[in-house]
Amino acid sequence: MVGEENRGLREKRWVRAPDQTIWLRKRHRPSRPHEPAIEVFALELARACQIEAAQATLASWRDSDGSAAHGVCVLRFLQRGEDLVGGQEVLRSVDPAYNHEDRPTHTLGRVLAALRHHEAQSEHALVEPFCRVLLFDAWIGNGDRHPGNWSLVRRDGSMRFSPMYDPAASLGAELQPSAKELDEPPRTKPAQILDYARRLDRYVTGCPSGFGDGQRLVPLETVVREAVARGLLPCDLLATFSSALRGAAPSLLRTFDEGALPEVRKRFILAILARRLVWLQGIT
Repeated sequence: MVGEENRGLREKRWVRAPDQTIWLRKRHRPSRPHEPAIEVFALELARACQIEAAQATLASWRDSDGSAAHGVCVLRFLQRGEDLVGGQEVLRSVDPAYNHEDRPTHTLGRVLAALRHHEAQSEHALVEPFCRVLLFDAWIGNGDRHPGNWSLVRRDGSMRFSPMYDPAASLGAELQPSAKELDEPPRTKPAQILDYARRLDRYVTGCPSGFGDGQRLVPLETVVREAVARGLLPCDLLATFSSALRGAAPSLLRTFDEGALPEVRKRFILAILARRLVWLQGIT
């Protein structure tokens, strides 16, 4: 073990692989046994869509008491001389009064203002890669892009947007086995087909975001619509998503065995990706 990682809610440790690479090992939450596979899948899907994202793999290990554990390992993406500047610190650097514990104040406008401030002093674009991640989050339904889940990478005083990481709160990771959203879609009775479609639509529009409006937290749809109104979303990515839905997504899902990601989950993931893509095409 290399060291502890105190950020976030899940237990995390930095570990060294036999090839000397450093990985962040995250234990899975018992209430979400398929979350590790969903996180790995979402990161690989992002990379397939030309979005810079961390590299991750499923992991199993033995704790000090000999008990079996599993979760996900994420490859450290910082190079020598680089450090990670979390979203909270980025926002405070522009607005010292910003309090990350006041979650509704993590607004899209505040984030954009901070990124533009640092972009003016950097050789790298910051707003554009952030917006690419935001659009991808909207496609996978990532409801947890709070200020601890995005960062800038600092090197010699210059900043670049970090690779995307921690998309675990997406693609139904929170759904329990009894959730109706996981039911097999009906194929013959029109009323049941319509009810299933409406259920998925409610799931899509009810997705949280990790952003607020200054007073309360807002759903992801509100954030997307604001970004559209500001003319920020790279809508050309939707064609990339459509291509990935037909090719990369099903191919990547086949790499997970039934224990990591059951067929019912894989079916839901493809269904919700298709539904969310139609939703995005309708509002962008």
